[in-house]
Amino acid sequence: YYDLALPHFSAGIRLLRRANPHREIVMMGEVPGDRTGRASFSSVRVIFDMSHILPEHHGNFPLFCELSIEAINHFIDHYRVIADRPYIGPVTMAVIQSFMVTTEFEGGQQIQQHYGTASGPLHGMGGAITDDQDIKLREAIASPNPPVIHDTLDANIRNHLDLQEWRLAVIESAVAFEAWLSMFLRDALTSQGRSDIDKIFLNSRGLPKSITNIAQNLVKEVSGFDFASTSEYSDWECNVRDLRNDLVHGKIFDVSRTQANLAYSSVKSAINCIAQQGSGGVQSGGA
Repeated sequence: YYDLALPHFSAGIRLLRRANPHREIVMMGEVPGDRTGRASFSSVRVIFDMSHILPEHHGNFPLFCELSIEAINHFIDHYRVIADRPYIGPVTMAVIQSFMVTTEFEGGQQIQQHYGTASGPLHGMGGAITDDQDIKLREAIASPNPPVIHDTLDANIRNHLDLQEWRLAVIESAVAFEAWLSMFLRDALTSQGRSDIDKIFLNSRGLPKSITNIAQNLVKEVSGFDFASTSEYSDWECNVRDLRNDLVHGKIFDVSRTQANLAYSSVKSAINCIAQQGSGGVQSGGA
C-alpha cells in the first residue's frame, strides 16, 4: 500500500502482480523491457477518501477514472526512476479501458460497478483506415524513405499529449516548428534559384542562425512576409520558444497540461500563418 499526494488531491494505491494467462507459456515473473505486459502486469487499486470529495461528485465515474490515471502515473513517474525500470511508461484511460468502481461504506457494505471507457470512436474490423489512406500507405512503404520529419514530429507530439508527457510535448513542438520552417525556406530558396542556401542559414561568424533570427528576419527576406509582426509570432515566442528554452536550460522542469497544449496549438497556428501568407511572396527565378 502506498500513500500518494498530488497538487489537488491525495489517494492510496495497492498493486497486485499478475502473470499474463493469455499465452501458451505462462511466465511467473517480470521480464525486463516487457512494456506491454506480455509476461506479467499489475492490477492497481486506487483508493479515495470520499469525505474529501464533494458530495455532488460521488457518482461521477469518469472523474474517478481520470483521477485514478493521474494517481498511477504519479506513482509510475517515481517508480521507473527509483526501481530502474525506464521502459515503464504512463498509462491513459484508453490503455486501461475497463475500470471497476467499488464503493465501500462504513458498515462494510460494498457496491461494485463497472465502467468502460476509451478516447475515441470504435473503428470496425477492416475499416481502420480509409481507402485513400490505404493507397498512400502502400505508396509510402514501397519506398525506403522515412516519413517527412515534421509529420513524424507532429505524430510524436500528439502521442506525448495523450500520454500526458507535457515536457516532451513542448520540446518536440519547438523542434517541429524549426524543422518545418527550415524545409519551407529551403524549398522557397531552391525555387528562387539560390545556390548558397546553406550559407544563408549561417550568421556572420559562420554559426547557425538562431530560430528567432530566422523567424524574424529570414522569413521576411525570403518570402516578403513580416511574420514577426503577427500575433502568431508573439504566441510562438511566448508559448513555445521561451518555454522550451526555460526547460532545456534548467530554469524550470515541470510543465502543465495547459502549457503543453498551448505550445502545440501555437506551433500549428504559426505554421499555418507562414504557409498561407508567406507562400504568396515566394517568387521563382534567380537571385
